[in-house]
Amino acid sequence: MGQTSQNPPDLIEGEPEWEVDQIVNTRCYQNQTQFLIKWKGYSDAHNSWEPEKNLNATQLIGEYYKRNPRSVGAEEWIKQKEISIHSVTIHLPTPRTTMPSCDSSTE
Repeated sequence: MGQTSQNPPDLIEGEPEWEVDQIVNTRCYQNQTQFLIKWKGYSDAHNSWEPEKNLNATQLIGEYYKRNPRSVGAEEWIKQKEISIHSVTIHLPTPRTTMPSCDSSTE
């Protein structure tokens, strides 16, 4: 990422990992969505454009797109997450219509 060592990154599985403070903007670059990242503990001069695959910030991306629904990649990202949620939901077992009684008097 090329940041100076204002705050040394955490090591996750031996790899340096910086913490995302905020998603500032989005753009399409070389046919992929990139996010302008404000890094926690760093000045705006250290902001950098990163593809989603470099980030572990799904919640921050979702919050950004909720605030900026017309930004680059928002519609596609939201649809992708809805499909993921739907595919998990349709595989859940059907709930039972009657629940076993917890009343000890029925035993």
